[in-house]
Amino acid sequence: MIKRSAAVSGILVFMIALLAATVTMSCTEKTISTREPLSVNDLQLSIHPGGARILTCRLLNKSNDPVSVVQVQITLFDADNRPVSGMSVVLHDIPAGDEISFREPIDSDEDVRGARVKKILVL
Repeated sequence: MIKRSAAVSGILVFMIALLAATVTMSCTEKTISTREPLSVNDLQLSIHPGGARILTCRLLNKSNDPVSVVQVQITLFDADNRPVSGMSVVLHDIPAGDEISFREPIDSDEDVRGARVKKILVL
């Protein structure tokens, strides 16, 4: 009985150590991935006299590697700063250390008055 308890205790200690190592590695990976190689600058929403709403922005690739495809996910807000909708913009071929601009119409029936980048995904 004592040998079995010691074996079970040994397995538990091993599993706890393995779990701690996994959590530590996950935290390390997360810390590394929080460095943003891509950034969005000058995100602006324009409402034209005819009612067209246009979103413009610049995406900067701060890395040393070109990026083939990026999806910028954007949350759209009403006049009271409540999220009412969202949109995605797909961009292609962003050279290392360079930036590209985009201009996209907002296709929403909501009264959109503001926008904010939710996430940048490299595909």
